[in-house]
Parts: sequence; C-alpha cells; structure tokens
Amino acid sequence: MNVESSFTKGLSLPGGAFINGAFHAAKSGKTFETITPYDGEVIANLPFLQM
Repeated sequence: MNVESSFTKGLSLPGGAFINGAFHAAKSGKTFETITPYDGEVIANLPFLQM
C-alpha cells in the first residue's frame, strides 16, 4: 500500500513500538517486515519485541 502523495512526500514518521507515550526500538534492535497479502508489498518494518 503506497499512501505517498505530494502532501506526504518526505514525511518522516517515528519508528518502534509506542509504549507509555514514546516510541522505542526493540532492545535487540531486530525488526520484521509487515507485508500486505493483497500484493505482497512491504508496508512497515516493526520492532521485534520478545515477551
């Protein structure tokens, strides 16, 4: 899913898990890709959080 437009082009969003009002990277630094089943496109890289 590509939502880029002239309005969003160059927009940088914080990454990581949103915990207690702030974004945090995984302690291990590992991430995994989230892929849309519609067309196989990567839509996000999310932190790999181990519980």
